[in-house]
Amino acid sequence: MRDNDETEFRGSGTPVPLSAEDERRLDEAVRMERVTHVEESEEALTQRLFRENSARVAMSLVDIAIRGSSERLRLDAGKYIVDRVLGKIGDDTHRADSPLEAMLRQMEVDVENAANAQPRK
Repeated sequence: MRDNDETEFRGSGTPVPLSAEDERRLDEAVRMERVTHVEESEEALTQRLFRENSARVAMSLVDIAIRGSSERLRLDAGKYIVDRVLGKIGDDTHRADSPLEAMLRQMEVDVENAANAQPRK
């Protein structure tokens, strides 16, 4: 991790490997978590760290979907987000009352309302 909190990417979208210093910092951060939360099991510590950092990770994933260094990376990140939010096509989530159908119905209403709000020439 860099001090300015930016990650460098190669043209393929693959993150540059961590330096020895970055690896040391991560190891120290994990050690501090274990010392600070001695009562937590490894699983509980991991779940807590995921919970505490999930919003930032989600924003990073959205950023990759929007500004990723390759089309493939943007596509994969975008597909992951859509699948997590709306469910995979073919799953039970794609029924008349699914989030996808509700979103599409709302989009239709919004487009129709916007079209009707336009002044006629």
